[in-house]
Amino acid sequence: MTPRNPGPAAARRRARRSRRAAQRGLTLLELLVVAGILSVVAGIGVASLTGVEEDAQDSLARTEMRNLANAILAFRRDSGHWPRQGPFAAAAAGTHPADMSQLFTQPVDGDGDAILPWAAAAASGWNGPYLSELDGVSVAVGPMNADGTGSPVSGAAVAVRGVGDVFAADADGAYFVWSTADGGRLRRIGRPILFINAPGAGVGCTGACLVSFGPNGAYDGAAGDDLVVELGPPG
Repeated sequence: MTPRNPGPAAARRRARRSRRAAQRGLTLLELLVVAGILSVVAGIGVASLTGVEEDAQDSLARTEMRNLANAILAFRRDSGHWPRQGPFAAAAAGTHPADMSQLFTQPVDGDGDAILPWAAAAASGWNGPYLSELDGVSVAVGPMNADGTGSPVSGAAVAVRGVGDVFAADADGAYFVWSTADGGRLRRIGRPILFINAPGAGVGCTGACLVSFGPNGAYDGAAGDDLVVELGPPG
C-alpha cells in the first residue's frame, strides 16, 4: 500500500507544534544567562540607590551643620565672642568641643552670675537661646581638648549637651549614649557635632569650624570622611 501523503495542512500543524515546543521553555544555559543578567542589573540598581542615599545624608548633614553654624554666628554677632571664648571661657559649663550648652541657656560663671547678659541699650550680650529644639538632650563622650585634639572614645565619659548629626549610629560602649534631662535614653541620634576654635593639627580646618564625624561615625580628622563647615578665623 502506498503511504498516504499527509498534505500541506498536516505539515503546517507539525511546524506549529515544533515552534510551540521551542517556545515552551528555556535551556539550563539560557536560564543561567538570564539569571546572570538580572543579577548584574539588580546590583547596579542597589549600588545606585546606595549612592543616592549617601549623597542625601551628606547633603542633610551639611544643612543641619549650617543651621548650627548660623546659631553660633548669631551668638558671636550678639556678644562679640565665639562660644567658650573671651569671657565665656569662664563659664561653669561648656568647655568640651561637643558641648553646645552656651547656645541653649545663659552662660554663668562659677558663682552662678550671668556672663554678658543682654544689654538692650547697647544691643549687645547673650541674647539666646540660639537653639531650643534639643534643650535637655545630652550625650556621653570622651574628654577632648578645646582645639579638637584627643579622642571622643577614650577616658572617662562625660555628659555634655550636644547636637547630633544625621548619620544614625548606635552607642559605642559608654560613649555616644544620648539621654534626656529626666534620664531617658535616646537611640540612634548620630554622633555629636564638634565646635572647634583654633584647631589642633589634623582636625581638617584652620579657624573656627564645625566637625561631624561623617558616615563612618569615627572621628578621623582631615584624613577621614569627617564633614567640616568653616565659620571664620579663630577668635
